Amino acid sequence: MDSYFQEGVKLKGVLHSKGVLHIGGEFEGEIFSSEHLVIGKGGFVKGKIKTYDITNMGTIQGDVEAENKINLKENSELTGNIKTHQLIVDEGSNFEGQCHMTKAKPEPKSSSKPKKEEPVEKLAPISEALSVSAEDIIPEPVASQPVPGESGMKSVFRFITKIPKSGKSVFGIVAGLAVAVWAVMQFSGPEPNSVSDFLNKGTIYLGEKKFSDAEGEFLKALKISRNNPHVYAGLGEVYLQKKEWNQALTQFQRSLDLRPSENNYRIKLAKVYSGKGQFKDAADIYHSVIENDPQNSRAFYELGALKLSEGTRDEGIAALRMAARIDPEFYRPHRLLSELYLEENKLAEAIHEMKQAVRIQKEEPELHLVLAELFIKNNQEEDALGEFERVVELFPENLKARTKVAHWYLEKGDYAKSLDSYQAAEKLDPQNPAIQTQLGKIYLISHDQEKAELALRKAVQLNDQNGEGFYLLGKLLSQDKKWDEAQTALETAVELDPKLGGAHYGLGQILMETRQVSQAAKSFERAYKADRENLRYMLALGHAQTENKNANRAVEILLKAAKMEPHNGRVSQGLCEAYKKKGFYRVSIGHCEKAHNILPDSYPVMNRLAWLYAKKKTRLKKATRLSRKTVQAHPQNPKYLDTLAEIYYVRGKKDQAIETIQKALALDADNRLYKQQLWRFKHIKRTPPQAVKAEAAAPAETTEPADAGTAAEETTENIDSEVVITPFDTFGAEPIDAETSNVPSAAEEL
Repeated sequence: MDSYFQEGVKLKGVLHSKGVLHIGGEFEGEIFSSEHLVIGKGGFVKGKIKTYDITNMGTIQGDVEAENKINLKENSELTGNIKTHQLIVDEGSNFEGQCHMTKAKPEPKSSSKPKKEEPVEKLAPISEALSVSAEDIIPEPVASQPVPGESGMKSVFRFITKIPKSGKSVFGIVAGLAVAVWAVMQFSGPEPNSVSDFLNKGTIYLGEKKFSDAEGEFLKALKISRNNPHVYAGLGEVYLQKKEWNQALTQFQRSLDLRPSENNYRIKLAKVYSGKGQFKDAADIYHSVIENDPQNSRAFYELGALKLSEGTRDEGIAALRMAARIDPEFYRPHRLLSELYLEENKLAEAIHEMKQAVRIQKEEPELHLVLAELFIKNNQEEDALGEFERVVELFPENLKARTKVAHWYLEKGDYAKSLDSYQAAEKLDPQNPAIQTQLGKIYLISHDQEKAELALRKAVQLNDQNGEGFYLLGKLLSQDKKWDEAQTALETAVELDPKLGGAHYGLGQILMETRQVSQAAKSFERAYKADRENLRYMLALGHAQTENKNANRAVEILLKAAKMEPHNGRVSQGLCEAYKKKGFYRVSIGHCEKAHNILPDSYPVMNRLAWLYAKKKTRLKKATRLSRKTVQAHPQNPKYLDTLAEIYYVRGKKDQAIETIQKALALDADNRLYKQQLWRFKHIKRTPPQAVKAEAAAPAETTEPADAGTAAEETTENIDSEVVITPFDTFGAEPIDAETSNVPSAAEEL
């Protein structure tokens, strides 16, 4: 149907319609229709009507002029004068007024009228671009062309035209109508009252993609009339959309048997053959349609799509361009050409074709959105922004447009505008879990914890398969140190979507925080597998494997990270820790010195380097200077005091070593390692200075195993002064101290 006003709609004024018009509600005023006007069973029209054909199943109060035919159905009422060339009155209808029959036969409606465009479906692969419109099923108004079984009506119409034009008495009118009804029943039998209703309902269901409901309506019509091509075409369209190719083939062939000249049915039959993989048969049909009707733009379009799907690009483009040339108001060829050029990365050509599609079909938001995305791909951000804003202005109630615009602002970092757009989208669909998820993300970025939690909890309640929602909720709960609940949320997230690297990473940080190092390493491995170019994941994995006593794996990962970013201080710091764990102290010192050069203010790096110097008994003055600097900055940190005490001991300053380690014990009285250090400083004699000098003069080793005594030293090392990964915050902390880290912003992490 070109226009459909259902029951409950009330209109008042003057209505002009160029297509098929169905009124099921109430209308008062004047109606001018160039095609078929249908007054439904519940329809009520008060006023003047001028149309080509009219079928009345409801109530009309006013004069009616139909250029071709008036059909008064059972239980219909018409109060007013009528003027027409043909009149059909069903038994049980009620007509009060005068009837004027015209002699001149009206011009038949042209079958080459421009096709009404269907609503735009989501851009789909060429082979799946199936669409449906009422005109595919009913190419011309049902009443404007006879179907098999209607031929007997012509004699009735000729008989009716012999009724006197004027001065008819009421008795004469009634007698004429009685004869007309008798003639219709004798020559052809009345067209079933409900066939058009079933056709109309079925077509509406097709437009709504309710294919089972549409099939039911067409089957009802088929029970009443088996000689109506529109019924078979409707069933064919249902099966075509459901990809039940053989059934569709049977129905379209039947519709063509009844109306062999109908090109729309031929085009649909060709699409069925294409769906079955019989491309040659499909192409032959398209060519036959074009041969019979060289101006059939739809045939050229479908042929072009078929050729593209077959890989014959040039032929496909030529056919699409011909379709656009024949019908300048046909947007589909331009859209398909735009898609083709985009696949070939010809952005300028893709944008040009999409602009043409938008020019023709301004009222379709999907086209504007596709054009905006093309602008983005071509780095035309201002044009993209203008197109997005135009979409929101033209279609404020379009949910997809709102969410697209909101997402674009989010990607560009304009969180205020993104929030406004998502809030507007929420008003349109408050129970949409995807919208709630994005709102939660923006609230997280904005550090509005309360609103973020409300939105994210609602998101996962609305959709318990929402992996991203559980992931963001886990981040939020981790920031509040609700470790158990956060761990549950993140475990749910990775179960729903194993490729969510951020969720694996967050889960790993929680496990590190709760000292489940082995499990944490596994989580970081999964995060790294999801994104092997993510430096944050590599650093976390290297640290976890170092802690997990799998130093070889840590070195392997961190060396890859070093190739990606050779001058990254965090990577050098991680390698320092991994080689230290392997016992390769001099190699470790080299990486730690590099880290210190890049991160000169990092106290964990200073502390680790000073500790390594002490263990190798080299550069002890520098070690002392670095260690004192860390203690001055953090006098209450027992780990830094332990390192300074070790340096004093190596340098032979026993009293200062004992005094310093006692300060560490005062801060952490139950620390077993500090107690061992105190006993060692008091009872074990330090290494003689000559040995220190001799070791300092030895050549540098490349693969140095731990020397004798390394194991003992490992038990007393300052474990917590190594690379630090801070507790998992909302956006993911870096394995580096807070004073020198370049921690990503909330937006960068999300």
